[in-house]
Amino acid sequence: MTAALPLHGTLIEYLDMGIYLIGSSGSGKSETALQLIDKGARLICDDAPLLNLSAEETGSSHQYAVTGHCPEGFLGQMHIRNLGIVNIDELFGRERVKNSQRIDFIIEISLTEDSDLYNTQEQYRYWAFQSQQIPGIQLYRSADQNMALMVHTAVLQFKAIPAYKPE
Repeated sequence: MTAALPLHGTLIEYLDMGIYLIGSSGSGKSETALQLIDKGARLICDDAPLLNLSAEETGSSHQYAVTGHCPEGFLGQMHIRNLGIVNIDELFGRERVKNSQRIDFIIEISLTEDSDLYNTQEQYRYWAFQSQQIPGIQLYRSADQNMALMVHTAVLQFKAIPAYKPE
């Protein structure tokens, strides 16, 4: 299944990969990213990274990738419910902020109260941006779940699969 890549989300660099957290308002994207930043991730952009297609050289050929950039004036800033705007640079250090990153994996966080749904469904899929498809997974969030741990595990699982092929 392929869906169009939304322009609203939080982009981080985590475990040497660009991870784009997407989902509806209030799904916990920024809070999850903040927890991962506390564990070593780097913030690229919260809420609305600027996306473009960029050429990357791989030996004798060109390959294209989707890259996210932080708009000028917003670098290092996150909006966290109940806290407002937090400055990652000041709170965690300059090394936890980066201006741009290739998007390697997408994680859609979906809210649900149906425990059977998120226990039985693996939601692997692709998202499209212009001519490129980016692999990812849909994770269902319940009130008692640690989404940072879920994202961490999903990224490790993705990295462990030699040829990622959603079902």
